[in-house]
Amino acid sequence: MSLSQFDLSFVAVGPQRTGTTWLYEMLRGHPQICMPEAVKETMFFDKRFGRGIDWYATYFDHGKEEQINGEVAPTYFDTSGVPERVNEIAPDCEIIISLRHPAERAFSLYLHHLKKGRVPPSLWDAIEQKPRILTAGNYSEHIPRWKSIFGKEQIHFLFLSDIHNRPREALRRVCDWIGVKWESSWFSGVNQSVNTKSMPRSPFLANLVSHLVTKIHGYGLHSIVKIGKKMGIKKALYSKKENKLPKMSEEEKRKLTDLYKEDINYVEKETKKSMKSWRK
Repeated sequence: MSLSQFDLSFVAVGPQRTGTTWLYEMLRGHPQICMPEAVKETMFFDKRFGRGIDWYATYFDHGKEEQINGEVAPTYFDTSGVPERVNEIAPDCEIIISLRHPAERAFSLYLHHLKKGRVPPSLWDAIEQKPRILTAGNYSEHIPRWKSIFGKEQIHFLFLSDIHNRPREALRRVCDWIGVKWESSWFSGVNQSVNTKSMPRSPFLANLVSHLVTKIHGYGLHSIVKIGKKMGIKKALYSKKENKLPKMSEEEKRKLTDLYKEDINYVEKETKKSMKSWRK
């Protein structure tokens, strides 16, 4: 397949833990949008670009002629070279960047890895082991990379606070950005939470399963993962006791917020929106 035969209309690039799973769940049910069905994230532009456009296009084979193609891929935001690769395939692509209080986003990503048994219990030890917990929130570094390739007109900012407080309005704006119709009846789960909020019964087993799932997805065997979910493997791994999750301390939040001062100032200037709540 040539580039002229495949059209990618939008990519929601993240970063991680900023409402991208919610966005994927909402948009994939839109009748005018075709998104990967077997897996949320293809990892094409960051890890599998060498597989070529034909491989990527297979994720959209189920689409109809009147539908536009789009992907939600939160690992793209902070990965070097991804803006250039997306531009090579789809220079007119609309880019959606979702934003969240950077300290809260970092802590949420730490919890995400902790639940999967990937990092030690200490936040700072986890950051040392997985620096991306911290660096993915360097908005003042990563947003300019996307702007330099796609320009201001093709970049759109979606705040997690708007998803929480005004989900229908937030989703309507997204539909406007990517040029599809809005109909509230298409989005019945707009107020639902979509991510697991419990700790694993066994961090070792959670880590083992996480690595296995990543490997299976890497081989394109997404249906096997779906079967595992239907069998209740995920439910068996997690305790459903939300109170077991660590809570971010005031000291941790203060330290993280101090580290992100430049990024908070940048977002405030870029979006012309007060970030007073992010400085707390």
